[in-house]
Amino acid sequence: MSDETCIDFNDGTISLNAFGGEPPYNYFLNGLTVSSTVTDLEPGNYVYLVVDNFGCEYTNTINIDSVDSLTLEVSQQNISCDNPNGQIEIVSNNINGYEILLNGDSYGLDNTISINNLSAADYTIQYVINDECIEDVENITILDEGLFEINFNPEIIKINFGEYFSLNITISDPDGIIQSIDWDSNSNVQCDLFNEESFCTVLSGTSNQDDFITLITTLNNGCIYEYFIPIEVEIVTDLTIPNIFSPNGDGTNDVFTIKTNPSILEINSFSIYDRWGNRIFDQDNINPMTFMGWDGRFNNNYVQPGVYVYSILLTFIDGQTKQLYGDLTIVK
Repeated sequence: MSDETCIDFNDGTISLNAFGGEPPYNYFLNGLTVSSTVTDLEPGNYVYLVVDNFGCEYTNTINIDSVDSLTLEVSQQNISCDNPNGQIEIVSNNINGYEILLNGDSYGLDNTISINNLSAADYTIQYVINDECIEDVENITILDEGLFEINFNPEIIKINFGEYFSLNITISDPDGIIQSIDWDSNSNVQCDLFNEESFCTVLSGTSNQDDFITLITTLNNGCIYEYFIPIEVEIVTDLTIPNIFSPNGDGTNDVFTIKTNPSILEINSFSIYDRWGNRIFDQDNINPMTFMGWDGRFNNNYVQPGVYVYSILLTFIDGQTKQLYGDLTIVK
């Protein structure tokens, strides 16, 4: 006799080997005529009867045992900002000492099994009854509750002093776990475009010093993620100074000046000299935003065409100074 080998297999076997009396023998199982070996029996009690050629009888009872199942209580902990790794806990009354498997790996025979440091993935829980019988219990999916993505273009904002920037924000939130996206900065920053979820996707602004933008993302589970986007501000000291102009009143190139540069804090001095070294124009401590330049006159009269020399001293917003010299040609 052999018992059931696996849950619900119904593969019990009864083999009867009669001796004594007068053969041949007739075999009966639960009132049915059978051969000496009966297979594929479900668990339960069976009454067998053996009758020899003289009609002598022998009867008895045989029990086919079932395989005990195991009830597992399974709980999981997903990945989140508070729990960087997933966890599965398996609790049972493992009186038969069945081996517990997770994705085919053994985690022992204990009544309480905690499996830590799990990544986001699908997991199958099983227990081993014997080498030929492995029972599937449950499929568990460890989720990453922070599964979203935010990208920035550019990743580092680089501007010249006084320039404006634009920051594009790309948001991937397939499971809709983002509750809000806010921003903060010491610089002048505003949102130019919102998406359908009212999340900002384009920020713009300007800054007069190195700074950063903080993007604060809050999830539905209360987790908060912060991103920092640097703002690098360059003070431009390289200037383009014209070397020729024509103060003839035609409205084109009538004034000699320097191109407005927001990095310039002050024009400390702006002087023009003739070829003999005489200073024919001079202004000091000038606001670069209102400076009109030199119109080619000395004592209210236009100077003669020729080559002149300029001397310009500038102070930039970061405190550095720069002295510029060069030739200037006047044509009519």
